[in-house]
Amino acid sequence: MHWHHANRSQDGLVHHVVNFKAWAHIENSWPNFASDPRNVRLGFALDGMNPLRNQSIAWSTWLMIILNYNLPPWLTFKKLFLMFSLLIPGKKSKKNNKIDVYMAPLLEELYELWKGVVAWDVRKPEGHCMFTLQPILTWSIHDLLAYGLLYGQVNKGYKGCPACGLNTCSHSKKLGKIIYGCHRKWL
Repeated sequence: MHWHHANRSQDGLVHHVVNFKAWAHIENSWPNFASDPRNVRLGFALDGMNPLRNQSIAWSTWLMIILNYNLPPWLTFKKLFLMFSLLIPGKKSKKNNKIDVYMAPLLEELYELWKGVVAWDVRKPEGHCMFTLQPILTWSIHDLLAYGLLYGQVNKGYKGCPACGLNTCSHSKKLGKIIYGCHRKWL
């Protein structure tokens, strides 16, 4: 859990998420949180899947996994350290724009943990074994469909580009498909 604190990159290259600007922003914004390397930096991944393996059936299941970024990079994505936190099954769950109802208990628990919980430090068997542990949710990993569900962004149709918003350059072809013709402006 201390790996991120002792193994920062000194060559200016990104070897771990500890070298990202977002990590530095968290440390600058909350110096009390950053002063204790035992505090946990979390990320979550949300993705939909079809458990029945039949694409003609409109059944999708959304699952959310929480990742611990205090760990070394070779352990962060191992099955043992992935925390399965949310499962949203349903016939129309991918069209459900009320994902916040499912996420409310998780967010309440993260907020309660942000206030601090007493934890035991097993590395120090004598002396100050108890400390106040705080987690922070650093970022999320998801595809464009989950982006639309989580943040309430339009991600399809004529205004389907989240970065462009109302200025999305799009038009319809004869087959009814929407073409985003100005995508090269980001290259």
